[in-house]
Amino acid sequence: MHPVVLHDAEQPPTQLSDWGVVFANGRSFELNERIVPYGLNTPLFTDYALKLRTVWLPEGTTARYTEDREFDFPVGTIFSKTFHYEKTDDWSANDYRVVKADREAMLDEHGQIDLEDYVLIETRLLVRYDDGWKALPYVWNAAQNEAYLEIAGDIRNIELVGNRASGKFTYVVPDANQCAGCHAPKHSSKELHPLGPKAW
Repeated sequence: MHPVVLHDAEQPPTQLSDWGVVFANGRSFELNERIVPYGLNTPLFTDYALKLRTVWLPEGTTARYTEDREFDFPVGTIFSKTFHYEKTDDWSANDYRVVKADREAMLDEHGQIDLEDYVLIETRLLVRYDDGWKALPYVWNAAQNEAYLEIAGDIRNIELVGNRASGKFTYVVPDANQCAGCHAPKHSSKELHPLGPKAW
């Protein structure tokens, strides 16, 4: 694995792997060194998707505690959130039948996600620059070995299969501007902020 790379805000790479944060090879999904996974006490619901959250801080930096808002993260901080689903026993790449499960993601004993059992949908990055945060949506390909920048967002037709009921729906990957709908507490300014990493 190559090291994490902070790319220019105006020229983000088209491939997620160029950031060096997370990788997949069609068999497993894993984190780079010094990428820290974390969970939330009150995670948001997103169409029964499993979500793996990570954070990376540049070498030698720290986040500053703030009592009444998110921590103050240094320039160069990269958050990632990877949305994925557990495959059903009759899974196929043509119909995207997945398990309807309301729970958080977990890495296995090797610190990976086994892609025999799970399908990756998207990985969203939130990157801290000198002038603020920037959101970047990456969508995973069918081979599950790379995710590509989709500034305009994307859609995926999925069928959720549960014990009592099943149903089809359209999973929507938001475009980069739509991220402000949740990550901009002051909608007039459109200034993005991390949502989850708070002390309260």
